[in-house]
Amino acid sequence: MLRAATELIARKGVGQSTLSEIGLAAGYSSGLPPMRFGSKVGLLEALLTAMSSWCDVGLHAATIGRQGLEAATARVQAHIENAARYPEGAVAFQLLAIESRYSLPELGAQVKAINLRWRHDLEMDLRVGQALGQVRGDIDAAVYANLMMSAVAGMITLEGGIDQVREIQQPFIEIISLPQRAADNEVDAQSKSAKKAK
Repeated sequence: MLRAATELIARKGVGQSTLSEIGLAAGYSSGLPPMRFGSKVGLLEALLTAMSSWCDVGLHAATIGRQGLEAATARVQAHIENAARYPEGAVAFQLLAIESRYSLPELGAQVKAINLRWRHDLEMDLRVGQALGQVRGDIDAAVYANLMMSAVAGMITLEGGIDQVREIQQPFIEIISLPQRAADNEVDAQSKSAKKAK
């Protein structure tokens, strides 16, 4: 039923997708969704939970055993590939995020928590990268994490957006990365500073 809801929302929008349509599209009766979820908001809350869990599995698999810039690169790539594998889900999530700010404020806290978690995880990767001398120390990790996640989210809703966000991923990584020589120098400087402190 949640898959049917996802596909209807991606195709018709949140407001135009009714509970009865969702039940019928899922192969059940039109009365089953309200019985199962209580209301449209209840169904949409369950849908957001399922979408978040599904995406988190991919993010965990992509980043396990990685840290710093490597983890940040893998995390952004996982967001892009998740969207590419299930574009209807990616579009539906973005539409729900938009509606949570306007016609469905009941979803606002849940959408905000999901987005904040995803951005925070990327920010932490960048901060670790800075500590390891892989990421430029002069950038604000929170700002750049927000910038990249916003670019991914915004482009998903555009036609050909997945390909476009793939195109900007490498330049983004190049902007935040230290060249290898500079990275080595920064690590050496940190090492010397630590020795002096002792």
